[in-house]
Amino acid sequence: MTARELIGAWRTRGDGAVLACVAVAVPPLQQRFFRGWLASFARDPNGPLRYDVIVALLDDFSEKDRPLLRALVEAEAGYAERFVYNECFHLVLLGGALLLFKLGHVEDAPLVWRAKRCCFDMQGLLDAQLLCGGGIDATLAYLASVGEPEARDYLEAMVKNGEVDALAAKVVGFESILRMDFELPPLTTPRAEGAT
Repeated sequence: MTARELIGAWRTRGDGAVLACVAVAVPPLQQRFFRGWLASFARDPNGPLRYDVIVALLDDFSEKDRPLLRALVEAEAGYAERFVYNECFHLVLLGGALLLFKLGHVEDAPLVWRAKRCCFDMQGLLDAQLLCGGGIDATLAYLASVGEPEARDYLEAMVKNGEVDALAAKVVGFESILRMDFELPPLTTPRAEGAT
């Protein structure tokens, strides 16, 4: 199945069978054998599909795609945590976090935080400001209500240090850098506020 076919199936059916196509699928033998330092040799055959789906969604996504985006980020973060500490598909996590930010649900903040913390590379690559799609104050309140003190403290320190000023401009810059780094075409026209 191609990325466009998977997205089309998701938008048509929106069921768990489609989400299963992007789940981590490291074969059981590899799961048993590749432990410790050998974990970096475990390969997930669905990883390239997750990458292709994020590339496609960067140019065409909507609110209806949110469960698919969450499944992509959850799968990739889980893969990075369990098998490949420094070799996850960064674009899936970065692009997924960016698109979840644009959709603006505070409920996605813990997942974006998990993506940021899943491996060494992502701690520096994924900007914590992408936690704040639903707004800074609402995100801080939500993180406190769901028991995410580490994420809340991190974000509060950023606010105190003035690192979340001009949030929208920074996110546009983040998307431009993301597209350049992964050799994706630039956005030809800026999206209107709230449009996807």
